[in-house]
Amino acid sequence: MSEEQQKQEQYTAENEAQEADTIFGDAPAQKAAAPAREGGMGKNTRILIAAVAVLVLLGGGLTAMLLSNRSTGTAEDSSQSESTETITLNQHDAADVVRAEIHNGEDFEVIPVAGDAETETAADSGSETASLQYTIKGYEDLTMDSDFLSTLVKNGCALEAKSLVEKDPADPGKYGLGDEGVTAVLHYGDGSTFTFEVGIENPMDSTEMYCSVDGSVYLVRSSLLSNYTNPMKSYVSTTVVEQPDTTPVVDSARISRKDMDSDLLLEYHYIDDGMLRGSGARYWMIEPVFSYVTVENSVDATSGIFGLMAKDVLTLRPTDADLAAAGLDDPFCTATIKSAEMGRDYVLKFGDAYEDEVDGTECRYAQLEGTDVIYGIDVSKAIWLTLTPDAVHFPTLMTATVWNINSLEVTCGDAHVEFEGKGSSKEDYICKKDGVDCDIDRFRDFYAALMNLESVGLKMGELPAGEPDAVIHLRADKEEEDYTLSFYRQSATTTLVARDGVVDCTIRTGCLDLIRKNIERFDDTSQDFVTSYQ
Repeated sequence: MSEEQQKQEQYTAENEAQEADTIFGDAPAQKAAAPAREGGMGKNTRILIAAVAVLVLLGGGLTAMLLSNRSTGTAEDSSQSESTETITLNQHDAADVVRAEIHNGEDFEVIPVAGDAETETAADSGSETASLQYTIKGYEDLTMDSDFLSTLVKNGCALEAKSLVEKDPADPGKYGLGDEGVTAVLHYGDGSTFTFEVGIENPMDSTEMYCSVDGSVYLVRSSLLSNYTNPMKSYVSTTVVEQPDTTPVVDSARISRKDMDSDLLLEYHYIDDGMLRGSGARYWMIEPVFSYVTVENSVDATSGIFGLMAKDVLTLRPTDADLAAAGLDDPFCTATIKSAEMGRDYVLKFGDAYEDEVDGTECRYAQLEGTDVIYGIDVSKAIWLTLTPDAVHFPTLMTATVWNINSLEVTCGDAHVEFEGKGSSKEDYICKKDGVDCDIDRFRDFYAALMNLESVGLKMGELPAGEPDAVIHLRADKEEEDYTLSFYRQSATTTLVARDGVVDCTIRTGCLDLIRKNIERFDDTSQDFVTSYQ
């Protein structure tokens, strides 16, 4: 054998050993590559293919074994992976329940009440089923969340378990049962009862709770049992005032608050022809001073009571001590909403502030007069807690429609003009200036310039001494407006405005020039009216 042949056989033996170790054991240290060989399939390649074939055969056998085990597994294996059967613990019609006793640290009874006369038709059978409503005995005067409360009846009537845990346990306390548990007793019309206990959650699965029926402990879906652990107050509706089908007319809204020197009073403005003018609001601010008001804030302050929701129901049947502890014996704020259409007044009191423990929301204790509940209301949902006269104030001084003006008298220094009008539209309106017929378009433009007079803020105080620098007296019968605006110059920039002798706002002093110049320009149709001022 040549030296070259000896080297080749030695390399082949070493390489075969290396490949075998690589496939079935630890890989050895890497060696130099073998020289290229010509013709046919190398021995190492044949070994690799054989090994792969072995693995394929092993894999097929393993797969067959797994499939065989899956199809011929034990009953225990099958029940764990495929069983969906439940254990029926109670099966009754909820309509047969005459009362449900709940004992969860509080003792209360859920009873059915007569619902409305409406019935709903079952789509599959065409039968009619009366709507069931529920309340808590002794608290019939409170509005309940009837759907939520009904779960205390319905869930117990359809109680079913996922599995049996233990029969007659020696230590029910480990399941949160016995003296530590919650007990529910359903009483049926035929005199029979069904009693069950609710324990703690399954430590391994929070969707399950322990439940005891006739001494045996079961695992039951938490969705069927958790409501029995809730306090009684959680079933009282958080709706403070129901939302009517249509928002009723509110005649007035009065806000009394400790951080305001005087009340804020908004009153409904009944308009003969139903047309809204000026700011578009149907309300006027009457106290602390007169002002037209913005639509947004006036609507929230007057109609926001309807559909008002509390964040929490805190105390039922509060005692005097409870009211005092909440600051409701001396409220921070009282909102009084009067509505003849609803036939009642709503008096909503707000006490001390507090921070909700769950999400940190700023709330106040609240009580609706005539309702024996202390609520917690999110301050952002109660505009009466923050609304100020300045926030509701609409700056325009005059809002009457020009064609409804019966008389308009304007004086500024020595300049004076007086108009008399009659009619209800441009088509039939007749106007006289100082007793002489005048162009109604010219009169309209003159009044439009006056409507540009706007306050820069509310002002309360004493009426200045001396004569006013300008006076406007307007009467518009259809809008029930008859008032006198008096202007008192205070400085080069500030002028006080009094309505019927009561100071209510300030305006820029440039308004005096606008009034005077427009009186002087009225008869000179070549000159436009001044419409702005600084």
